[in-house]
Amino acid sequence: MKRLRMRSGVTLLITLSVIAAMMALAALAFGYVDRARSAQRHKNAMIQADLLKQNLVGAFKKALGSHPGNGKLKLLYTTPLSLSDTKGKMAVFAQCRPLLDRIPVTWLSRRFREKDPRRGELALEVFSRIADAARIQDPQELLGMIWMRLDSEGEARGLRAPVKGKDGIIDSKIWSEIVDEYRWEHGDPHAYEAPWDDVFVFDPAVASAKQLDKEFLSPRLVSILFDIDPILVKEGYTIGDLSRFLSDNGVNEREYAWLFGKKPRALMQCEGSFSHGADSARFRFDYVEGRIIDFGVEKD
Repeated sequence: MKRLRMRSGVTLLITLSVIAAMMALAALAFGYVDRARSAQRHKNAMIQADLLKQNLVGAFKKALGSHPGNGKLKLLYTTPLSLSDTKGKMAVFAQCRPLLDRIPVTWLSRRFREKDPRRGELALEVFSRIADAARIQDPQELLGMIWMRLDSEGEARGLRAPVKGKDGIIDSKIWSEIVDEYRWEHGDPHAYEAPWDDVFVFDPAVASAKQLDKEFLSPRLVSILFDIDPILVKEGYTIGDLSRFLSDNGVNEREYAWLFGKKPRALMQCEGSFSHGADSARFRFDYVEGRIIDFGVEKD
């Protein structure tokens, strides 16, 4: 694998518009905290979660706008949101990560590869690189088990509402079941050592996606796609600055121009926690270009 020398870092400039957008998000969230605190009937943390969900869409739309640029999204992905009311009775913490920073696992399916050979072959190459690095004993057998879920009909695909009827959907739980099954059938503990989550995304929200967000690629995928030493990527790359990083290291990004969208998309997965009095809970949801889906909350 090539080692490429990196030039000196580039100072990140956060524009006033980005700061203003995040201040709008903070102001709206604080407004939610105040309303929740003043409503005496809403003291239960689970009810507070419902109130939080109702306000999240407006908060994100106000912060990101209709077509968010790299600056706004980078700030959201790299800066956890932490808010509390003045009396310390309620606190909200949230962190988001992009969903198009990795390859949709649907690209591994045989059906997808027949329709889109270039993206399908890329997904197979990434799978092979990860499997080899983890020293998986029979990667072809594991891949066959994945194909059974991705391409077979009925329950073998592991499809559940609300994505029933869509071919090639594997969520993180189903992926873990496949890896577990392979490990115990073939006695290969290396399947657990492969960093699958670093290169593949298991989310129905991006099952049909054809392009990735270039500036927000995961470090592991950057290393594989552009054949750069993982240590160098760890030391020099930050999400939101891929073009700068590649330029500093003399890498031509045009080779994968077909893989990336011209503009980033507001597709992200967020998770966090909140406390209200003695109660606390964790929540998780997908934000998909103006909609919140798969919102779930679990009381601590």
